[in-house]
Amino acid sequence: MLGRWALAVTCCALLALALGVFTQVPMSTTLGYNRLSSDFRIPVVGLLVVPAIFASAWLRGRKQDLSAIVPAERLVIYIVYPIMIAAFTWAQVTLATAFLTQG
Repeated sequence: MLGRWALAVTCCALLALALGVFTQVPMSTTLGYNRLSSDFRIPVVGLLVVPAIFASAWLRGRKQDLSAIVPAERLVIYIVYPIMIAAFTWAQVTLATAFLTQG
């Protein structure tokens, strides 16, 4: 239950962050990204990817009963989920900062 609340609260906070960036930066703003000698452009709408991942994880987790989860899987959920939430939040804040700097 605590994990679902953490996902919901983090998703709302990241949506608020994305909304703040959308109001401050023109929608045509993009970030350059180089990988394997290819140049990619990340649009501002890319800030909606992480909240969409969290929302889908939250919706999938609503239907599960904690007593039906295998103890080993429960341990993975308690260890991996907070690490993933922190990593995705850090990536979202980094992208938002880069968009604000660029725009």
